[in-house]
Amino acid sequence: MDKYREMWHALLTEKLRACVAQKQLPPDLNLDLAVLYLHSVTVGLTIEWLQDIEKFDIAKIAPALIKTTLSSLQTSILLRTKQGK
Repeated sequence: MDKYREMWHALLTEKLRACVAQKQLPPDLNLDLAVLYLHSVTVGLTIEWLQDIEKFDIAKIAPALIKTTLSSLQTSILLRTKQGK
């Protein structure tokens, strides 16, 4: 499992780095923290849904949560290396 987690981390870091280079994300984004944040949101959502698939419609909920999460990468100073200091 660690092998796949490491691959996921590396690929997502690469994609986020490309977004920073294209000025879609802030230059001081803490990439390791951003990857952990994205992983936590996606795994958490999946676990919540798997525990009770009748609780909510993941196909309807997921897009809004993912958009919110991606928006946080652009705006949250807590995800920055300098954290607004």
